[in-house]
Amino acid sequence: AGTALACLGQAFAQSVAAVVFWRAVAGAVNGTVPAARAAMSEAVDARHHPTAFSLLVLSFNVANLLGPAFSAAVMAPAVTAPLPSRVDAGWLAQFPYALPSLLSALFVAAGALLVQCVLKETGGQHLEKVSLGDTEIAQQPASVASSSSPLWTPRFVVIVASVALLDTHLG
Repeated sequence: AGTALACLGQAFAQSVAAVVFWRAVAGAVNGTVPAARAAMSEAVDARHHPTAFSLLVLSFNVANLLGPAFSAAVMAPAVTAPLPSRVDAGWLAQFPYALPSLLSALFVAAGALLVQCVLKETGGQHLEKVSLGDTEIAQQPASVASSSSPLWTPRFVVIVASVALLDTHLG
């Protein structure tokens, strides 16, 4: 959600320094990639890790290919659209990078919403108690996924989709 707010700030930035500031904010508040890797290693059986992580990288690369294409399609419609279909909005002429940044904010917010609504926290549910004398500590098992679970689970698809939605704004 912080990255989406940074995209909104970038949309209406009026100087290069402001754009740099908002991109720095986006980088500072974004923790999706490490979280996605952790969720992926927990959700997918160890024998599927090479394929799963390769697909995670593939989703990143596809998103980085499509992101600039989406941005180019909506870039400065007050200036670049053919004459009959030009949008006559003063704010679009004043902020020519607003629509690509707003589109980025939409993608990032959709990814955050997808994760928030579909993925459930599993960390506390799968802890095993280990006794060390008088003290019991919780220990995370190697993987939440069972050894017979398939790769293409709904959790896996949501993780890959959320990374792709986030990474679309990076291109």
